[in-house]
Amino acid sequence: SIESDMSIDQQARRRGLSGTEETATPSGRSTKSYLFGPVVIQLRQEQGVWELTPHGLTLAEGMVKAQQALVGQSVLEVGVGSGAHSILALKLGARALDGTDIEERSLSLARENAARNSVAIRSLSLQNWLNFTPERKYDTLICNPPFCKSGTPDRRQFIKDLILQAPDFLHRGGHLLFVQSSMADFPKTERELGEAGFHFDVILQKQFLFRDYYFEEPGFIEESRQVPGGFKEVDGHLIEQLRVYWATRTS
Repeated sequence: SIESDMSIDQQARRRGLSGTEETATPSGRSTKSYLFGPVVIQLRQEQGVWELTPHGLTLAEGMVKAQQALVGQSVLEVGVGSGAHSILALKLGARALDGTDIEERSLSLARENAARNSVAIRSLSLQNWLNFTPERKYDTLICNPPFCKSGTPDRRQFIKDLILQAPDFLHRGGHLLFVQSSMADFPKTERELGEAGFHFDVILQKQFLFRDYYFEEPGFIEESRQVPGGFKEVDGHLIEQLRVYWATRTS
């Protein structure tokens, strides 16, 4: 169903994704608790590190549905941010988890949040996207690839790179879990997954109102109008669809 015109946090509470009040600390940082399926996680937020957006919340919900891809598996998260998805993967039964991020402060916050949730991330390393050679291959790769604010001429570049490079990080039969918007062109992504040797399922679809920064990002709305089915308008509100893909490497 389409979300009503409410804040992201209000939407999350309505869906049962955010279960407790946010608490502030003297330093200005805050802690928030989230409920994802059977799991509660607590996250310390810090200025300059992305909080969970609708994309992040939807990916987390999809991970609960794809728990089979996590239980007993070795997992890599690219772009750990505050550590939410890494912590969730471990609480859902991942055997070992490594994480990367381009920002040292994100790695530090993820490390702190893991300790707060009594889980151990095996390693956290400073990496620029997928531009590194992994020490090992993994059973599952998790990612919320940048899109609107990707900083690249083609906003889909990170999604394309993720699909093309994921086989270098995965065992044969390994899994790729990621989220994307309808504005990033679902048919194009699904064609690229097939060409890269993945079988895939859409395990979750949700609809959300546009976020304020969509309107502030130069050219974003007009570019999105060029994508068939990129978004729709209901009662004057623009709405995107998010999908979580569970792709399995077959070659």
